[in-house]
Amino acid sequence: MPDHPVFSAKEKLMSTDEIIDIATTFVKLGVKKIRLTGGEPLVRQDAREIIERLSLLRSEGLNEITLTTNGVFLHDYIEDFKKAGIRSLNVSLDTMMPDRFAKITKREHFHRVMSNIHLLMEHGFHVKVNMVVMNGVNDDEIFDFINWTRDFPVHVRFIEFMPFRDNHWKDQKLITTKELLDRAQSHFEVVPLQNNKHDTSRKFKVLGYEGTFAFISTMSEPFCGDCNRLRLTADGKMKNCLFSKGEMDLLAALRRGESILDLIHASLASKEKQWGGQELFGKTENRTMVSIGG
Repeated sequence: MPDHPVFSAKEKLMSTDEIIDIATTFVKLGVKKIRLTGGEPLVRQDAREIIERLSLLRSEGLNEITLTTNGVFLHDYIEDFKKAGIRSLNVSLDTMMPDRFAKITKREHFHRVMSNIHLLMEHGFHVKVNMVVMNGVNDDEIFDFINWTRDFPVHVRFIEFMPFRDNHWKDQKLITTKELLDRAQSHFEVVPLQNNKHDTSRKFKVLGYEGTFAFISTMSEPFCGDCNRLRLTADGKMKNCLFSKGEMDLLAALRRGESILDLIHASLASKEKQWGGQELFGKTENRTMVSIGG
């Protein structure tokens, strides 16, 4: 979390109906999967309604709904997820140490998050744990996270530290996927797993372990050429890349009663070859990650 996060006024954010209207347009254009992210999607009072109404888009061709969450409120939504057909969720967890968790997140919710992750697994959900690896911050826990997969069907994803406004990024804090994999292979009997088209991660498993782990190599080994993800921020801006400076204001057009189709196509046509057209090891222009939604 940034030290001093700035939150948007409610009237600048998409309403429930606006979220469904824009989502419906994307589904009719061929989008098969929708992920609700954040900040934290479950802090919205209308989260249940959004999830329920998105599930109705299956009749329009939507195949999958999922969430990325900080895990704090999951225990209140288990039955809602099941009813909506959600079977897989991503939970952000950068450390297994309560004190370190409080320092990173600015919140004292470690034990609840861990309890909720295991609750999801008990109910048969596929749980992906997103762990952003930062040199000198939490890289000493890599083996602990992999050991977690020994007895539980959890899928741990080690994510390279990426630069965003106010996240104190320095290249000295970056540990590359190669370095991480080398560490894992020095300690465990690791085998690669089959990756699917458009996957942003490379999956592995320790022989005999229940769960799996993966690496997301955004910085050291970009996968931009095969990435088909689009983002819609909470205030209705379309980003054709996580790192793009430019944003297409779909919400303003929708509120004026205009079609958003041309804006969507224009955003897609302007997609850069890599990293949103920015040099991530130089000076980047972007929002904070919490305001983009991740």
